[in-house]
Amino acid sequence: TASAYYGNGSNLTGISGDGTIQTGYLYKLNINSSSNTTVTVSVGNASDSTNAVNIVLSANDLVDITITTDRDFTEGANTWYYVYVIADSTGTNARGFLSASSITPTLPTSDPVDYTGGFYRRVGSVRNDTSSNLYGVYYSNYGVDKLAMWGDESTNTGDFRVITAGTATTYTDISLAAVVPPVNTIAYINFFTYNFAGAAMSISLRKNGEASDTVRHRYTQGYNVVQHVPQFINTDTSQVIEYRLNSSGSGCYINVIGYIDEL
Repeated sequence: TASAYYGNGSNLTGISGDGTIQTGYLYKLNINSSSNTTVTVSVGNASDSTNAVNIVLSANDLVDITITTDRDFTEGANTWYYVYVIADSTGTNARGFLSASSITPTLPTSDPVDYTGGFYRRVGSVRNDTSSNLYGVYYSNYGVDKLAMWGDESTNTGDFRVITAGTATTYTDISLAAVVPPVNTIAYINFFTYNFAGAAMSISLRKNGEASDTVRHRYTQGYNVVQHVPQFINTDTSQVIEYRLNSSGSGCYINVIGYIDEL
């Protein structure tokens, strides 16, 4: 028969694991870029990119893109950068770090220690604007699939609006590359549709390159109606989707409000 045991385990002895690091593990480590120059990485832990060590960040860490030891690049405008947690060669001294590479950051050799031969794990992406100011982005979720939401999207439609008064009636490409990282292929969008021709309308959206009979998102509405519909949509590997409307009397606006970052 089965037995039930209760308690916090503080008196257990003689128990040990096999030392195996769980492949691909990630817990919390959400990022938040709420200023023009800094990114906060929240507490959490993750296996490194080779699953050799568990990187533990025990306190929120502020990464500053203006500090040379917090990055491995010379900052340029309109550029994606990648957020990492890093640890030294012993798997300790964890901290946040920014890299121009989405795969292999060049680890710092000082401040607070030499990270040569150390470990790393990507935990997010950020982008700056034409003035080299970081856009606000906020990650949420405990595991490897993070929902990234652009901050204050309603006041930044020039940056996040990918179609303004679109009227295409055949499938037409829309690039989301400025607002969905190169390493991701799931966008979170909202769109506004209207028709002043006195007829119902539909808008179709799909991943770039799909056949016409595999439409992913189609919505029909009555005339003279403005509609707002948030949706996830897959892009191709260049972050491109396609859209079309069913009549020349219709129009649409499409904004990207976030994306899924698969870490």
